[in-house]
Amino acid sequence: MEIEYQWFTVEQSQSLLLKPSLSSEIVQTLKTSIKCAKNTIASDPISLLALSGNSVAGHISFTYGHVSTPEKTIRVAAASNLYTCTEFRGHGIGSALIEKSLEIGIPCFYTGISAQAMPLYKRLGFSFVDQSPIFQMPIGVKGILREWRNRLGSLNKADQQSLNGVSVFHKILSVRRAALRKAATSTLITLQEDSASLAINDLMKIRNNHFQVPWDKVEMIKASSGKSSKFKLLVFSNTHAKDKAAHFVTVYKKIDQVRLPRTSKQLDLVNGLVNEIYPPPTTLATAVDILCILTANARTMGFDNLSFCAMNSILENACQAMGLNAYHHKSIAIKPIGMEEDLAISILKPDNWWCRAMDEDFIEEAR
Repeated sequence: MEIEYQWFTVEQSQSLLLKPSLSSEIVQTLKTSIKCAKNTIASDPISLLALSGNSVAGHISFTYGHVSTPEKTIRVAAASNLYTCTEFRGHGIGSALIEKSLEIGIPCFYTGISAQAMPLYKRLGFSFVDQSPIFQMPIGVKGILREWRNRLGSLNKADQQSLNGVSVFHKILSVRRAALRKAATSTLITLQEDSASLAINDLMKIRNNHFQVPWDKVEMIKASSGKSSKFKLLVFSNTHAKDKAAHFVTVYKKIDQVRLPRTSKQLDLVNGLVNEIYPPPTTLATAVDILCILTANARTMGFDNLSFCAMNSILENACQAMGLNAYHHKSIAIKPIGMEEDLAISILKPDNWWCRAMDEDFIEEAR
C-alpha cells in the first residue's frame, strides 16, 4: 500500500477547490479544513492529507492561536481532527500524520486528545498540559446502565461481586433528582436567540484574545438556535448579578454504545459532552447551578447521558459536590518544537493558566 503525504496551505486549498479533476473526497476534506482554520495567512498549512491515489486515507487539520506570557506572545498551531479511514488503519498512518505535522515549523498543540489516543502521543514524545477529568450525569435508563458499567470497571472482581446494584441505582437517581430540584430554584436563566446572539458576540471577543482554538461565530449562532448538527449551545445569564453576567456552554453530541447485562447486544447511547463553559465559573454555586440546569435540559436536547469536562478546579469541585462519578480525562498534548527552553518548561508546568483551561486573573496579568 503506497501512501503519499501532502501539505495544503490556505492558498493551495482555495485554488484546488476550483479544479474538477479532484475527487469529491479530497474536495470535502479541504473544504472542512478551510472552514475550521482561523487566524491564518495565505501561506499557512491548514491540512495534511495521507493520500492513496485519489482516496483520503487519513488527515489532520490545523488552526492558529497564541500563547501569552508576561514577557511575550508566541504563535502556535493547534492540530485537530486527526482521522484514519477504517480500511487504512493498522498501517502507522496516524503516527505518520502526527510526526509529519511537527514539520509545520512552529510549536503545535494537539487538542481534545481522548484517553484512548494518549498512548500514541506519549510514544511520540508529547507532554500533556491539560488532563481535565470527565464526570457524567446519567439522564435516562441507558445512561444509568453506562454509569453502572463505569463504576464496575473501576473495581476489582471481589468488590464487583459485593457491589449492591439496587443501592447504586438509587444513588444515581438521587443525584439526578437533587440536580433537578436545584435547577428549579436557580437564579440563572437560559437566553433566547436574539439575546443569546448578543451575549455570544461579546464573550467571543474576550475569549479569542487568549490561546484557544478559535470558534466559528456563524456555527455558534446556529447552535444557539438549535440549527447546528455538530453541537448544542446554551447561553445563561444570572438575573441576580449586577452586570447580568453571561456564560455560554457547548454540548457536543456523540453516539456511543452500551452493552445490555448478560448479553452481547449493544444499544446506541446518545452522549452529550459539555466541552466548554465560558467564561469558566468563578464560584462553586454558579458552577453547580449551570451543571444542574444542563441536567434539567438534557432530555429535551435528546441526550441519554451528559459528560462534564471539568476544565478548571471549580468545575471539578462542583461535579464532586453533586456526587458525580469521574471516569476518564480529556487532554491537550504539546511538543514545543523550536520554542525557547525556559518558555517550553513554563508551558509544561501543570499550574499555569493554559493547563486546565483558564485562570482569568492570571490571563489579565499576562496581557
